[in-house]
Amino acid sequence: MTNEAKQDETQRYALEALAKKDKKLASAYAHCGLPPPRGHEAGLAGLLRIVMAQQVSVASARAI
Repeated sequence: MTNEAKQDETQRYALEALAKKDKKLASAYAHCGLPPPRGHEAGLAGLLRIVMAQQVSVASARAI
């Protein structure tokens, strides 16, 4: 099983469990389906990209 397939299966399980508890979420999930996969490079390069994206998001949020 690929990493993308594992991510899809994990998200599917979680969204289906949440959809059973919330009608609005169930409706949105039925309409939109699973979110697109967000893959990152393996190793240090991927980790740095994730950290930098978080830092930019924090800086952007503070600017608002």
